[in-house]
Parts: sequence; C-alpha cells; structure tokens
Amino acid sequence: MHIRHHSAARLLLCCQITHPHTHSREHSTPILKQLQWLPIQHRINFKILLITYKALNNLAPPPYRPPQTSSNTNLLTPITSSKHRTLGDRAFAIAAPTLCYSLHPNIRNSDSNSFKSQLKTHLFKKAYDP
Repeated sequence: MHIRHHSAARLLLCCQITHPHTHSREHSTPILKQLQWLPIQHRINFKILLITYKALNNLAPPPYRPPQTSSNTNLLTPITSSKHRTLGDRAFAIAAPTLCYSLHPNIRNSDSNSFKSQLKTHLFKKAYDP
C-alpha cells in the first residue's frame, strides 16, 4: 500500500520512479508533503476521527449514528488496555477514543465547518514537522 501511495505521488509530480526496492520514506516524504498528502497511517487516523466526529454530532449517515438513548459523553469512554500493543488496539472501539482524546480540545470541540480543516492541519504538522 505504501509503495503504491508513494509511486502515485511521484507519478503526479512527473518524477522519475526509481527501482521498486528503493521506495523509502526519505525519498517520498518531500513529494507527499508537496502534494499535501497525509502518510497512510495519518490518513487512516483522519478517517477514524472524521467518522467519530460526525457520529457524535449527528452528521453521519444513520448506520454510524449512536442510538438515541446513548449520551455522547459515554461513547468515548477510554478503554483500558495493556502497556503492550496488540491487534485489538486497531479496533475502532479502541482507536476512536484514543485518537479523540489525543486531540487538542480546540480541535475536538470545533464546529463542523472548521473541524475537518483543523484536523488535517494538525495531522499534517504531526506527520511532517519534527
């Protein structure tokens, strides 16, 4: 997936695609940054956070909305996990609260018009600014 992502970035910028075994993050990072593309893991986090935000604010399609009886405060109750990373840490029920609580409250509580933009800016800085 990463190789295709990086190859597409090079292709869009008409860069020479190097040998398949030389696709490394160092070569692709400036291209991805120039295109303003988030790296794949940050893009996944962006999607999780966007779906969660929409669900909590009743902006998501019906299958993604919480039941009417649920309160939004209980939906993001952090799930305790072990100190070791497991496959279960990638489950939406664990990833969504973890990612939401890692956001600055200004982003988390922003209105729907600015949330997406602020979130992408935050993840972009996190990905490319040391």
